[in-house]
Amino acid sequence: MLTKKLGLPIILLLAACVPSPRPTPSPLPSKPAKEAATPPSPFPTHTAIPAVRTDTAAPYPDAPLCATHNPTAYHTLWNSAEECHYDHEHGSMDFGQAAALLGVDLTTFTGGQQISYPWQTMHHDGCLENDCKHGGYKWTFKTTNEDPCIAAEVGPNGTDGYAVQFHGRGDAEDNLTRVHSSFIAVVVCNVQGQRGVLVTGGWQDYGQRVSTYQSGVVMALSDQPQPSFRALLSPYWSLDCYNDDGAQTDCGSRFIHSDVTAVSRPQAADLGHRVAQILIRSRDPYVWVNGSTRDDLNAQTFRWVCGVTGYNPVGCEGNNTTGTIHQVYGNVPSEWDSLDGVVDGLVTWQGYTDRWGNRVEGCSGSSLDCVPVYLRGVPVGGFSGTFDNEFPAFSQAALPERDIYFCGVVVCYEGGPGAVPSGWVSENN
Repeated sequence: MLTKKLGLPIILLLAACVPSPRPTPSPLPSKPAKEAATPPSPFPTHTAIPAVRTDTAAPYPDAPLCATHNPTAYHTLWNSAEECHYDHEHGSMDFGQAAALLGVDLTTFTGGQQISYPWQTMHHDGCLENDCKHGGYKWTFKTTNEDPCIAAEVGPNGTDGYAVQFHGRGDAEDNLTRVHSSFIAVVVCNVQGQRGVLVTGGWQDYGQRVSTYQSGVVMALSDQPQPSFRALLSPYWSLDCYNDDGAQTDCGSRFIHSDVTAVSRPQAADLGHRVAQILIRSRDPYVWVNGSTRDDLNAQTFRWVCGVTGYNPVGCEGNNTTGTIHQVYGNVPSEWDSLDGVVDGLVTWQGYTDRWGNRVEGCSGSSLDCVPVYLRGVPVGGFSGTFDNEFPAFSQAALPERDIYFCGVVVCYEGGPGAVPSGWVSENN
């Protein structure tokens, strides 16, 4: 069997959850000798998802689709334990490394789920996000980021590593959806040496849907923010478009692939989550919007990157397998400074917010408007990570490919001689 011959290393299906979570913040040594408020009881613990076999069975082109699937467990495209593939993937994450970086098991805050959460959004027809758009859940995990602890577009604080689960399926309907759920854990720090961990969840409002990136075209949708604002300002979700008028007057002439940039930071409008926001980039969404329909009220039409009028997975690179977080922003309200009983510019506290990050009382567990929030030594005020400018924004290095490529029957890399995408990814990734 080919899997026995290749023996190539691959990404593991699932990293084990780290035991002994620490959901209750500990007072920092630098706190003044003053009696502090007792933090609330730890959030409910959970039963850890068991580790998956750690062998190195390599992918092969005619591997079967996995017969079973856990809708709350993280996985990549390939399941080495079962020697099968899924038809979607959930980004890049290592729960063990994340726990070591952050000092807390993130699944403690999500009811034990690695995918989705109790505050998921609802589809327009009443179907929950994880039921209707499960494949859109993506993780990005980074142990650090460019220029750690240096503030960028929001200050005075910077960041130094994060684990973020965002939602974005990359198809026509999802690209026009204004609100998506999120789960954000970030190290917040500054040049003064103050350093803490913030964990929070909720909804992200991406405001205006525009086409193209930082252009002057705000798409004609009835749920756009009112009043409107300049299309190059956030929050926005930008889509590439395709000339379909025959004259190439709508969108330019670049039709090799499609890009997406989505920013939930409330720059031009006071929208969205109050505590943490994100910037997402992808170089391989499924569709372009047809340029001639950007001004048609709620009647935009789209062109598939692979298949034109319908999705064709064979050899397809436009399958939403590169979406990645590139910035985490936010603001720790100054009024939270006293929650730990000491006003010193640092917050050590855990509690709950509503879906938009407003602090709420009376919660006994996680739900839509009882979203856990955890802070351990976090400096108050605005924070943001610098852009990852080491590589061009939409390059393979900046947005690594998570699809599996084959050169014949051998796993190889995107762009390699004869490299072909797996063809395993469905239109629901």
